Amino acid sequence: MRARTSTPSRHVSRSAKTIALVSSAFFLAACSAFGAGGNDEVAGPDATAPAGSESGPCPANVVVQADWFPEVEHGGTYQLIGPGGTIDKDALTYSGPLRNRYKGAHGVQTIEIRSGGAAVDNQSVTDLMYADKDIFFGFVNTDDAIAAVLDNKPVIGVVGSLDVNPQMLMWSPARFSISDFNDLRRTKAPVLHFPGMTYVDFLVSQGYISVEQLDATYGGDPSRWLKSKGDVIQQGFATNEVYTYTNVLEEWKRPVDFFLIHWMGYENYPAMMTIRTDRLNAQRACLDLLVPTLQRAWVEFLNEPTEVADTLVAINETFDTFFSITPDLNKQAIAMFSEFELATNGSDQVYGNFDPERVNRLFNIVEGIYAGRDTPLPATLVAADVYTNAFIDDEVGLAPQPAGESSGS
Repeated sequence: MRARTSTPSRHVSRSAKTIALVSSAFFLAACSAFGAGGNDEVAGPDATAPAGSESGPCPANVVVQADWFPEVEHGGTYQLIGPGGTIDKDALTYSGPLRNRYKGAHGVQTIEIRSGGAAVDNQSVTDLMYADKDIFFGFVNTDDAIAAVLDNKPVIGVVGSLDVNPQMLMWSPARFSISDFNDLRRTKAPVLHFPGMTYVDFLVSQGYISVEQLDATYGGDPSRWLKSKGDVIQQGFATNEVYTYTNVLEEWKRPVDFFLIHWMGYENYPAMMTIRTDRLNAQRACLDLLVPTLQRAWVEFLNEPTEVADTLVAINETFDTFFSITPDLNKQAIAMFSEFELATNGSDQVYGNFDPERVNRLFNIVEGIYAGRDTPLPATLVAADVYTNAFIDDEVGLAPQPAGESSGS
């Protein structure tokens, strides 16, 4: 999953109005761009696949702590179970037997995926991983993995999910004319964001936004946006809020535009599948066998996303919380995976690995930010402490895209 450095001249504003009109036909075309076909195991029923071993070096039940409610940005993990799992409304979990085609010598038999974020009062994934020994994997962004060392709760990413983080800053194109990153500062508009976001410090350091614009009171709801009639810049996820604000939010239902934070040079790997660093050596035999399975699940989800995407809708409907997704929102999100190269192999044609140069760049940024906050990272910490490609199967990747289309991010 290699990535190139983004610059203001490389990425300019992309109209969300056009994206919001994504149809089912485009959705299917986007799926085919990921190389659907050529894998008989995916097309065949699970019952025809080898059941695999019932014992192995991995836990029989693998618990995964997610960083939010079920959504297509985490679809490759839910692919491990597929439809037919058990939805626990009280615990906000989805669990079930590992699909037969993913069973093997690793010995995993069942998967339990726990919702995170608001579902757990916004406790950090790393806090949960160290508080509950049953949690095997946790979804952790690279910058959060770096910062976790300060809390003596180090984790290490062993396989990726999406290659590019869909986190964004968005605005109303009817209110602001923004065509390059520096235009964000020139608007002088408040920038609404969650407290403590490291990328915000980076954007200030680059001059893209000013300190005077920062407003850390954002809570995830559209109230400030609506009250100001779009006279703010707001953080969000391109794979969610773009569709929601344009098509669903009754008080708005107008186009929004955006920049991905990644385009501005903050190349964070989102939701790395991490393990506690103090468990890494003991679990090497497990990870050698299980990580390639996780890679396959992501590739197969991207090749045929509809089944799991629909399952995610049903899970959230049963949870019956404030958070919900729809088939149409999922279609747009998955189309964005292709359109904005969020889910790609990278230049090496391997899905789920990490680019050392990219991690080094982010590490240097985060290191400087924490030094500026007078909470320096340990001098012994290096970028290679928060990720590893040791368990990656270099033969697992999405099918090449047609000639002339970029496969990097």
